[in-house]
Amino acid sequence: NGRAEMTDFLALVTNPYVHGEFGHTLLAGVSTAGFLVLAISAWKLLYDRESRAAFELSLKAAVVYTLVGLMGTMGVGHFHTQYLAEANPMKLSAMEALWETENPAPFTVMAVINEDEHKNDMAIEIPALFSFMLYNKPEGEVKGMNDLQQELVAKYGQGDYYPDVRGADGCHYGSFGASGMAQEAPGFSDCAEAGAGAVFPALYRQLCRLVYCRGRPPAVDCGGLAEDG
Repeated sequence: NGRAEMTDFLALVTNPYVHGEFGHTLLAGVSTAGFLVLAISAWKLLYDRESRAAFELSLKAAVVYTLVGLMGTMGVGHFHTQYLAEANPMKLSAMEALWETENPAPFTVMAVINEDEHKNDMAIEIPALFSFMLYNKPEGEVKGMNDLQQELVAKYGQGDYYPDVRGADGCHYGSFGASGMAQEAPGFSDCAEAGAGAVFPALYRQLCRLVYCRGRPPAVDCGGLAEDG
C-alpha cells in the first residue's frame, strides 16, 4: 500500500539506531529543561527579592543538572555518530554537507549549500575534525554524498538518493542553539535575538554575582548588581 508499517515491535525497540536516538533526545530534553530553570531562576533573582534564597538554590542545582545533560548529550551523540557512519553514511554526510569523499574529512561549521550542483558554494570548515569524531583520530576516510549516490545507483538502480541536505544540515546545527537556526530559518533571528537579549544577560549577571561578587565590597562592578553583595 506504499506505507511503511511496523511488523515487529520488539525489533523496533531493540534497534541499535533507536538507542542512540532515544538517549540523545532524552538528554537534550534534560539540557533544555536545565536552561529553562536557569533562565527562570535568573529572572526571579533579578525581580523577586523575597524569593532570593530559594532561587539561588534552584540556579545552582540547574547549573549541575544542565551540565549533566550537556555532557550526556555530547557523549551519546558522539557514539551515535560513529554508529551512523556504518548504518547510514548518506545521512551522516548530509549532516555535514560533505559532497566529496575526503581523508581526513573536515567538520563543516557553516556552508552555503548548492543542491542543484551537488556542492557547497562556500564553507567554513575545521580540518580533520569530522574524521576525528568518527575514528577518534585525525585521519580516516569519510565518503561523500556524490560517491554514495553512485554506489546506491549501482546497488538499487537509477534514482535520486540524495537526502534533503539543507534540512539535514540545518537541523543538525540547530541543535547547537538558536544562533545556528537563525542561519536556516527566515524570521527566526528576530525571535532568537529577543530571547538571548532578554534572558542570557540576566543569567550571566546572576552567575557573576554568585560566583564572583559574593562577599565583595559594593565598589566591585558586577553588571550593576554589586549592591546586592
